[in-house]
Amino acid sequence: MSKNNVKQDIAAYRIWCNEQKHLPIFFQDWWLDIVSEDGDWDAMLYYHRPHVVSVFPFFYKKKGSLSYLCMPPFTKFLGPFFMGGLSDEKKQSILQALLAALPTFDSYDLNVHYSTRNCLPFIWNEFEEKVHYSYILENVNDLESCWEGLAADYRNNKIHRAKGLVKVVEAEDVQSLTAFFIGPFERKGIAQTIDQGILSRLLHSCIRRGQGQVFQAIDSDGRIHAAAFVVWDNMNAKLLLMADDPGLRSSGAGIYLIWQLIEYAHYELQVSEFDFLGSMIPGVERVRRSFGARQRKYSYLHKASKSFRILKTIKNWLS
Repeated sequence: MSKNNVKQDIAAYRIWCNEQKHLPIFFQDWWLDIVSEDGDWDAMLYYHRPHVVSVFPFFYKKKGSLSYLCMPPFTKFLGPFFMGGLSDEKKQSILQALLAALPTFDSYDLNVHYSTRNCLPFIWNEFEEKVHYSYILENVNDLESCWEGLAADYRNNKIHRAKGLVKVVEAEDVQSLTAFFIGPFERKGIAQTIDQGILSRLLHSCIRRGQGQVFQAIDSDGRIHAAAFVVWDNMNAKLLLMADDPGLRSSGAGIYLIWQLIEYAHYELQVSEFDFLGSMIPGVERVRRSFGARQRKYSYLHKASKSFRILKTIKNWLS
């Protein structure tokens, strides 16, 4: 495999995206247009007689003289994605060529998609790798099995109780829910990292394109107990954002809402998987596991130049 097979061409990538039926939503050009507001994105394509067999979109920013590649907001995965039918050996060789063609950078942080299991080419290029875990419900097409897989407390108590207190509906005013989704980040003191404008445009675009929806659990007084932003592609449904009202948490509406989303994925979307997109936070992880979801590994990769590491050390020392 040769670096000459690689072409960095965002226009060609857009055309290629529109021809694909099985591409994760985070890799789609319209998604990247929205989330890249405070930076830019581009993509490399790997050609083989004469078809595209692999792509590598990336998001980049500049601060002064430093350039760095990272994950855009609200985007779980990016980096390499391979077409079906390639051997592990070919994928490894292609990935080596793609990495060799990357533009120069001072730092790179990347979550690779589940399907990229062999990250040796990254390691050979001096990236550090950490294993992260997500949780996926793999049998959404068998709803009865999903129900039986729930923790007994969810099945017998929480969902039943919440069903009598709230109803789950599609949100009519998604704009008003952006602040609701930001709430958990504010309580953790990291809300400054969330751009409500990007989130608002993402909500509206996903709904307009038929690739996302916002649901809320509300009571008879109109109070929102919990809300969720779900996106999907032809691969699975994904729980991108979820938030609840801490003062109403005892209603169990959040658990009931997730079950309703699973039913939606089964009946309306007719997908076989429901991806919780994490999390490794102990309390959140327990909830995912209680729904019968299984762990799925993915890799977080990082590389930084010596100058970038020095500047980061100085910044941390001064803060």
